[in-house]
Amino acid sequence: MVNLKKLRVSQTKNGYQKIPALIIAHPRGEILDNVSGVHPGINLEKSQVANILGAAPGSDVLPAYCDEIRAHSKETVEAFGLVAVLFSHHNFIENLLRAQHSEPVGYLSRDGMSEKAYTNLAYALYKRGLCEYQPGSHGTTVNFSSLVSRLSIVGELVQKLLRNKLARCDWMDPDIHPGSPDLPFMQTCLQLRFNELFGLSSDEFTRWLSGRSR
Repeated sequence: MVNLKKLRVSQTKNGYQKIPALIIAHPRGEILDNVSGVHPGINLEKSQVANILGAAPGSDVLPAYCDEIRAHSKETVEAFGLVAVLFSHHNFIENLLRAQHSEPVGYLSRDGMSEKAYTNLAYALYKRGLCEYQPGSHGTTVNFSSLVSRLSIVGELVQKLLRNKLARCDWMDPDIHPGSPDLPFMQTCLQLRFNELFGLSSDEFTRWLSGRSR
């Protein structure tokens, strides 16, 4: 059974929008050794970066998609990094689902989040051009269409990322584990309404993650 509550990372430590710069600068085997004190303005916690990018608990080995995404543009890496952040804590997922309602444009409210957590999330979305950022506001309008468009050529890498996140939530792929009580990947995502978070229909989401939206 999938338990999204297992997705947890600090929501109040700023700077996770800088993770894409580390992906661009280093192959995956070097990223965690360069999270602090190496690049100007980047001082992150190793455990937080490892968690967001999908290293197995207690491991310093990052998934292969961290190298695969480096073949693409800076903007694509930044968009991919944001998805990694958004699926690193169940509260981000829950609040964005409330915002989107299956529409490309939604309203992200600070209700249900601490002031710091909301500010950090809204700022990360703003840095990728998905919303306006007004300090002290009760919420902001969010539009994920540009992010989905930017990631249209790497849908299969986004699928790998989401598979990693689901595995952290006790999901067992029935295609790999015969007898698993869990649904296949795409059905699990749709059951959890991941398509709605991106403002996509089930068909649009399936085509995107299958590499058929290019």
